[in-house]
Amino acid sequence: MTNRLKAYIKRTVLASAKEYAYPAKRRTKESTYSAFRDYANGTDTGCWHDLIYTVDVFNMFNRYRSDVAAAIEDFVSECGCNLGDYADRNREYTYAAMLVACSKRRTIEQYHNDDKHADAAQFAIRFACEYLLSDVARDCGVDL
Repeated sequence: MTNRLKAYIKRTVLASAKEYAYPAKRRTKESTYSAFRDYANGTDTGCWHDLIYTVDVFNMFNRYRSDVAAAIEDFVSECGCNLGDYADRNREYTYAAMLVACSKRRTIEQYHNDDKHADAAQFAIRFACEYLLSDVARDCGVDL
């Protein structure tokens, strides 16, 4: 599966890999591996700069929501999950809820009004980034 979200993930991680190689001007095999390992720790670690602030999360979700839906569908298909299964430990978001959230743009106002679809959208973009990271790493020759 090739999509814009995977391209974003690749650009972001490889830019960090270049920074990790400082003072060298180019990324190294070690710096690339280190960057992928840091990003693999999750989207709530602060490493994913576009997923720190709520407004940025919604902007990113709205930009890549069709890719997010494709990633969720791919995950469900590959893992043999049901759409009604919970996608998180707290049992708040089902795969179906995340797909419904992807059906249209979500706003910060919806989030402030306790809209469940807006909450599911935030979880969905994070889920998709974490899921697709391993594909991007494999494409870049990094074995996580």
